[in-house]
Amino acid sequence: MGTPQKHRPVMLLHGFAQSGATWRGTVATLESTGYRVLVPNLGGRRVGDAEATADAPLDPAAYTFAGLVDFLEDLLDREEVDRVNLVGYSMGGRVALHFALVHPERLASLVLESAGLGPRDTEERAAYRRRDAALVDHLRNGSIEGFVDRWEELPIFATQKNLSAEARACVREERLANDPEVLAYLLEGAGQHVMPDLRPCLSGITVPMLYLAGSRDAKYRMLSEELGRAYDISVHRFDTGHDIHLEDSASYSATLREFYARNDL
Repeated sequence: MGTPQKHRPVMLLHGFAQSGATWRGTVATLESTGYRVLVPNLGGRRVGDAEATADAPLDPAAYTFAGLVDFLEDLLDREEVDRVNLVGYSMGGRVALHFALVHPERLASLVLESAGLGPRDTEERAAYRRRDAALVDHLRNGSIEGFVDRWEELPIFATQKNLSAEARACVREERLANDPEVLAYLLEGAGQHVMPDLRPCLSGITVPMLYLAGSRDAKYRMLSEELGRAYDISVHRFDTGHDIHLEDSASYSATLREFYARNDL
């Protein structure tokens, strides 16, 4: 018989135009303290299951919230994980929240990093729809290099200019490795304009939950303040921008470990 695991496994979900490689530092820290860590690639080419090869035809349904939730459930089944500590950054956080609501029985805890909860009204939804449609047009009618150039100049990523040249090069390489059509499908199927407002559903999440935001990321800092005040959700803020685990991996990993220790996870 194998040695019983002290901790529940952790699954880390990356953001848009990223891959599992973004979690290098977090994975190393968690594994060194006894956690088994799963880092699926949400932007892989898939037709129905996670084993599809890179040259398989694209299936748009695989990149919707429903398709991504099914993909994660299949992954947990294959890895023989009954309940998982789920962590999601940005788009990965939106997917994590959908998974938590569809499969609460598979969840041990939920950590959302800089993740939106869905538009509040039709005006906000329309703004997201226009933004995502413009990005899709750029992906399908331009080059991946041009798209990444545009993506890197978004104000939400301004603080990443403070990273080392080596770190910035790694981030750019990761972005350039994406399939433009997959990114377009992700925007169409799992963009913020697709989400309902999930704030009313938060009270139904009964496992330990933590929301993480960067203090220099005004939009998600304000969202974290709202969650702590109106929904009594545990919140932790860092002296970073949007991508906390990239900008301050050590503090991010320490916060996860403290959260898991405090909740005996």
